[in-house]
Amino acid sequence: MRTARYAAAGFALGAGWGILARVWMRLISRSPEFTWAGTLSIVLAAAVIGLALGVVHAARRRGGSPWWRAVAVIVPVMFLSPGIVLFPAALVGGWGLRRGPVGRFVAVLAILSAPVILVAMSWQEVESWVMPYTENVYRLVLATGGLVLGGTAAWGTSVALGPWRRASAASGIHTGVTVAA
Repeated sequence: MRTARYAAAGFALGAGWGILARVWMRLISRSPEFTWAGTLSIVLAAAVIGLALGVVHAARRRGGSPWWRAVAVIVPVMFLSPGIVLFPAALVGGWGLRRGPVGRFVAVLAILSAPVILVAMSWQEVESWVMPYTENVYRLVLATGGLVLGGTAAWGTSVALGPWRRASAASGIHTGVTVAA
């Protein structure tokens, strides 16, 4: 039953992430004509990925096998095409967030890579775009969206990519075997 709750929460959080991503895409687009099919596919893909991460989180919480991480193999689907800019934040950031200080430092660098890459890629092209706001406001919207979406993607994938506790330690099962130091 707990797995269903985590899966449902992951589905809802993933859908929310997809909606946020679609709104952000609307804000940074030169031609903001979007189709319902495209919007629904992005939101549904993010929701399914959130569901998968919810299942992995449930397995972590109950002390399941680390093989449950394989459920998260669907995550890279979200970062195909233009979303590839967020992939280092999701992959490397997700790996490092649940690790020690060095891992967290690497995670922060990976998360910061998304806004830096986005702004650097579009630096020269912003001037020629017809936008409802100035160049620097556009760059701020671009960077903020990259930071928020990259950071939340890293947080989500950290469930699958972070260190996994062994079942006996996670579930509180004690084997009665003591190792003398």
